Amino acid sequence: MSRDRKPSVGVVVIGRNEGDRLGRCLDAIGAGGVPALYVDSASTDGSVELARDRLTRVHELDDRRPLSAARARNEGFEALTRELPALEIVQFVDGDCVLNPEWLGVAAQTMADDPSIYALAGVLREDDPNRSVYNRLCDMEWAVPPGEAEHCGGIFACRAPAFREAGGFDPSLVAGEEPDLCRRLKSLGGRVVRIDAPMATHDAAMTSFAQWWPRAVRSGYGAAAVAARSNWRNPTPRRTILSALFWAVAVPTVAAAGAVSAVWIPWSLGLTGLAILAVLGILLRIAWRKARTGVPVKHAILYAAFCVLAKPAQTIGLLRWVRKDLRRPASNVEHGAACEPIEQPHRVR
Repeated sequence: MSRDRKPSVGVVVIGRNEGDRLGRCLDAIGAGGVPALYVDSASTDGSVELARDRLTRVHELDDRRPLSAARARNEGFEALTRELPALEIVQFVDGDCVLNPEWLGVAAQTMADDPSIYALAGVLREDDPNRSVYNRLCDMEWAVPPGEAEHCGGIFACRAPAFREAGGFDPSLVAGEEPDLCRRLKSLGGRVVRIDAPMATHDAAMTSFAQWWPRAVRSGYGAAAVAARSNWRNPTPRRTILSALFWAVAVPTVAAAGAVSAVWIPWSLGLTGLAILAVLGILLRIAWRKARTGVPVKHAILYAAFCVLAKPAQTIGLLRWVRKDLRRPASNVEHGAACEPIEQPHRVR
């Protein structure tokens, strides 16, 4: 690819029952004049008809096979590049996101300037962070520093040849498919990079704990599935698993043991105190780190609290994977970018 010209770019949009959000997503893409294809996962809200009004390319997944975001992106990539084999970069976007009008040009130029970049993401922000505490959590979760990244989430630009050589997404993964793909892209010698440029806004439309909890459970299941794919060598899911087990199993066990045994061994109540101090310590540590990025203190404390609250949910997800609760073909039709507050260090180079 010559650095003197911008590579050709196409867009794959995936969604299921996104409603008005899909219309905003497709209108933004259409305004950019780039080739785009929408992949629908058995929507019942008229999404297919809406997409056909705005795009010339619409692909419907056969719902006789398990539906997943990974499968939708793969089939969208294959359908778009089959029609346009000269495409060099494919931008993946979910139907609840709106791409920044400048992003595709910035992404194309950045990848033309640096051939080592196989996957590229920019700044993703929540469209209305004040709508609910859960939208606020998503907005803070999107705020990650630029630089070398371990993975880039589901909204990113990828070199078409590298995507194909890596084998695309693993359609059998109902969660964690993005880190798994990024691991394989890196094994080919490529880099996964985030840059400080507006990429898209996301509309979580998440207003209740009942919506947040399953996503946190899903993150634990996904971490286990991705870790197993890499024979537990991938440090990112391994950290998530160990952290969840420590804070959701080990610490509560010590606290309970100390409280129960205090009847016979009075000093053992100190174990309960230590466990409580440990939880307070991790809360303060996460909040302090988040506040250092410029987040208001009250929002940083909220973020920290939900990071800790996510640990038991992630443990449940891990147990579901271990127990093979999803032996039957599972369907992940929640195509919106997942928002689980998981405190992890980010490498910046």
